[in-house]
Parts: sequence; structure tokens; C-alpha cells
Amino acid sequence: MLSLYMLFFAGVYVYTRKREKNGEAQRDICQLVRILAPVCLLMIIYNVSMRAEEAYIMYFVLALPFINKKQRQRSLNG
Repeated sequence: MLSLYMLFFAGVYVYTRKREKNGEAQRDICQLVRILAPVCLLMIIYNVSMRAEEAYIMYFVLALPFINKKQRQRSLNG
């Protein structure tokens, strides 16, 4: 179960890196997520709870590339 939890953060990291290389996402958002995803992995390793009240901000930042993609698709489709 812990490995799936860690794979989520690794997957978000890979996804944002791929989108940034293709020029499909905003560079600053991708950089923020690429910094925050390894920090989250370190927090898991050092047993700092990611379920605390402050953790919702991390999940929000990790969701920004996905939100950006959806808004971009809507603007292109009209």
C-alpha cells in the first residue's frame, strides 16, 4: 500500500516533466510540482504525516498541472 502511495507522487513528477518538455504546460507550475513531489516523498520516508491539516495545500499544488491541462483543452475547443 505504501508503494502505491509513493508511486502517486512519482507519477505526478513524471507527468509534469513530460508536459513541460512538450511545452504543454506553464513552466513555473511544473517547476513547483517537480520540487514539491520529491519533498512529499521525503516526508513519507521520514514519517511526517501527509494527512495533517496542512497537507491539503500540497495536494492542491500537485493538482495544478491537471487543472491547467483541462482549462487549456476547454480554451482550445471553444
